[in-house]
Amino acid sequence: EEWSKAEKLPYHKTTRTQLLQIEKTIQEVFSVQLAINDTVSCESLKIALDEKLKGKTRQIVNRIRIAEFIEKEIMSDEDMKRWTKYGYEHLKSYIEDFEKVYGRPVYNHEFDDRVFRLFMAEVRRKNNRYNSVTNIYKTLRATLNKIKRTYKVPVFNPTEELPKSEKQANIKPAKVYLNFEQIQCVMMHKPQSKQQENVKLIFLTLLFTGCRYSDVF
Repeated sequence: EEWSKAEKLPYHKTTRTQLLQIEKTIQEVFSVQLAINDTVSCESLKIALDEKLKGKTRQIVNRIRIAEFIEKEIMSDEDMKRWTKYGYEHLKSYIEDFEKVYGRPVYNHEFDDRVFRLFMAEVRRKNNRYNSVTNIYKTLRATLNKIKRTYKVPVFNPTEELPKSEKQANIKPAKVYLNFEQIQCVMMHKPQSKQQENVKLIFLTLLFTGCRYSDVF
């Protein structure tokens, strides 16, 4: 009975003023957080509002389990694109598997260059595709940066703290062209089925119009 459903505000003038002031403060804090961090999580907004509205000092967060952060703070974003979410899900799976080998959960404050190297060695052991390993490396780096922005805690930075020889970067496949002798071998090949015959004709047509073998493949 104290609430105006039409105006979505209290009837009492003093209470209404207080509520509007709180709303204004929330909007201002949100805008500042967004300008500083590019993104605003529920947790980071709550911490900032506690400081502003209640005068509480920032809660010191010493331990953040990386796999849990991915699940609760990153993958919970409903607007995230499917392939981006798949990349984070893939990373989370690798981290959880690494935790079993490592013998304990992996937290941000323990994730130094030694643990990073152990983790990447385990990733390479399970995945021999160089560019796939690079994608995991980049997603992990993005996750650590998100933890840093959200909780204002120091995290391991592979870009700054690793030597150039240990940094992962995608490799562009070589542009392979077939020479005349190789094309001649294709021409002489006798297909064993109608489907293979069609493949051969399409293959030769593309090669003779200047396509690379890597494009045709």
